[in-house]
Amino acid sequence: HFPQHRLFDWYRGHSWASGIVASPNGLNQESGTEALNAHYGLYLYGVATGNELLAMTGQTMLLTEAKSLQSYWQVHPDSNAYPPEYQHDIAGIVWDRLVEHHSFFGKQPFFVYGIQLIPITPVVHIAIDLHWLRKGFPTWQK
Repeated sequence: HFPQHRLFDWYRGHSWASGIVASPNGLNQESGTEALNAHYGLYLYGVATGNELLAMTGQTMLLTEAKSLQSYWQVHPDSNAYPPEYQHDIAGIVWDRLVEHHSFFGKQPFFVYGIQLIPITPVVHIAIDLHWLRKGFPTWQK
């Protein structure tokens, strides 16, 4: 059997890519946009099959994940999600117990930004804050 809501944490408002097995730093999530697209797929499947409850569940997970991406991964100057010592405008990997400014691919900024932007699909625009994206775009271009 499959878990009803995959790896979605309703309390935190986002998915955990590492599943339910914690490491010493707890659960982790690197690419919120991948999770976002999974929820979008659930929503579309619900619409295509006429399953209104499934479509509404997928839509709720989608919108909740989008808000979490804007809160935890797209770090704005006035954000209080992390201690003042965290001086980056993006989170690479969010763990239960820490946040890291790199990805599992490497420490280069284009990896960190890239994993938060791909896959680019019709639904990603709801999760990406344009002001945040414009600020980080020069880093992405390098």
